[in-house]
This record gives sequence, C-alpha cells and structure tokens, in this order.
Amino acid sequence: MITNPRVNYYESSEGFTLEIFPSRLAKFIYREGDYEMVVYAEMLAGKNPFVIYIDDEIKQWKPPHDAEPITEVKRKQILENIRKVFRFDGFEIDVI
Repeated sequence: MITNPRVNYYESSEGFTLEIFPSRLAKFIYREGDYEMVVYAEMLAGKNPFVIYIDDEIKQWKPPHDAEPITEVKRKQILENIRKVFRFDGFEIDVI
C-alpha cells in the first residue's frame, strides 16, 4: 500500500519511500531503510510525465552503501517500485 503523507513524498508498506523534486530534470530520492539513491528523470510533455534512462540512473547507492553492487534484479525492483508510486497517482513513466 502506498500513502502520500505530504506533497511529493510517498511511503510504501513494502519498505521504500520516494521523494520527488519536479523540474525539467527531475530528481527522485529513493530509499529502502538506510539505503538511498538519487535518480534523475527528464520531464516530458504529454501522457507520461517522466522518462528514466535506466542504465544511467539506477546504478549506485549513496554512501555508506556505495560500494555495494546493484544487481539487474535489484534495478528492476527499484524501477518497479518507482512505477508503483506513479501508478498510485494515475500516471506511467517511460523507461529507456
């Protein structure tokens, strides 16, 4: 279950949060417990509000976990979690 306790901040009962800083080059802060990463997305005009360039963006945790590799399975899970937040608000995101 996803909740939206404040503007642009989402919490999931699955253990992750997403904070969105919208702009032409939007910044998302994705967290799982004490793991955190910044994901950038380009804002689009049209039906889908953002595009994420997965190979460039979902690749590394912030310190102190930056030395831990992110597997392809984990990258897909993070992307799916971000998609869940947007679907909660009735949107899809593009992924390239």
